[in-house]
Amino acid sequence: MAKTKLLIIADDFTGGLDTGVQFAKLGISVQIVMEGLEETRWTDSAAEILVVVTETRHMTPKDAYDTVLRIVSQGVAAGIPHVYKKTDSALRGNPGAELAAALHAGEGEMLSFIPAYPAMNRITVDGTHYIDGTPVSESAFGKDPLNPVTSSDVLEVLSSQTETPLYNTDPDHIRSIEGILVINAKSDQDMKHAGERLKEIGALKIMAGCAGFASILPELLNLHQTGRTVLPQLGDSLTVICGSINPITLRQLDHAEKHGFCRVHLPAGHLPELTLPQSEKWLLVDDPAGIDAGTETERQVYLARLADAFGKLIMSREGIVLLTGGDTLMACLRHIGVRRIVPLLELFPGVVLSRIQTAGSERLIISKSGGFGDETLITDLRKIMTEG
Repeated sequence: MAKTKLLIIADDFTGGLDTGVQFAKLGISVQIVMEGLEETRWTDSAAEILVVVTETRHMTPKDAYDTVLRIVSQGVAAGIPHVYKKTDSALRGNPGAELAAALHAGEGEMLSFIPAYPAMNRITVDGTHYIDGTPVSESAFGKDPLNPVTSSDVLEVLSSQTETPLYNTDPDHIRSIEGILVINAKSDQDMKHAGERLKEIGALKIMAGCAGFASILPELLNLHQTGRTVLPQLGDSLTVICGSINPITLRQLDHAEKHGFCRVHLPAGHLPELTLPQSEKWLLVDDPAGIDAGTETERQVYLARLADAFGKLIMSREGIVLLTGGDTLMACLRHIGVRRIVPLLELFPGVVLSRIQTAGSERLIISKSGGFGDETLITDLRKIMTEG
């Protein structure tokens, strides 16, 4: 019988971390697995929570379906009793294909999907998904270079990738169905109410959502909590490494630059051509060209270059490094040979402090999805570090 109580499948690395940390911050054991890096079979994990990062966001729907189907099938065969398909809180990627795969592999008749993340002002009302009060397709995510969200109707987004029956309901009217049940939520209380109702009808085997609903699961699944993680000493220097062109992140960089951070743009070549001010404690390094441009082949070449440049930065800079953008984070960690990632706690919603281990060292890093956080996030982090 598996020791793991919950298998989480995330389509990108920052999403896997911001979901896994919902459990880690309560003292629940969490293991993050990056396919291709893990030296042992992930189904042998002794952690209560196992997060598998699939990197399926930019795949075709069919490839994403096949990947998730394989992983969930392995988890079910290993005896893991609960499965959570972590989705992007802006509905990017392949949510329809991946939810269908989780449902089919999980041998269940029903999958409950709560896409809301109220703490980040992302809510679902009557089947329409909103970000900061704007329908998601009309927000910045509707213009995403790689995964533009073309509809704000959750059922319409899902139905473009699967023929699985789809339904929409409020928490008060949850009932057993055959297919995917999209549940509206405007608040944490709505999510908690929905979770309690799903537990009543025995529908917690196969679930889906973002980090929002994941934060409700420790209580719902009666997971063993040993207490909240204590914030370690973070030091007095912060290097922000940005491979994203998300406008939210760019506003954060602009604000930080105006408030005392030194900003350096990565040139078109490699890191040796980049002269960094070593005496700067508060440093921003970004790439104006942006990882999201070009064809998929060009993007992979670009990722390799960023991984080389940013990987060297991670290992050479003292103090805390913040990486923003799931693709950039994954490429950098692969490049420097990370063997273990342990999420510790959330500094802000979606901003995760983790411990990474390589062959020769162990250090703290901070990760953030490109679309998360207030304009003042970077300067707010500096305040935490300098004032405690």
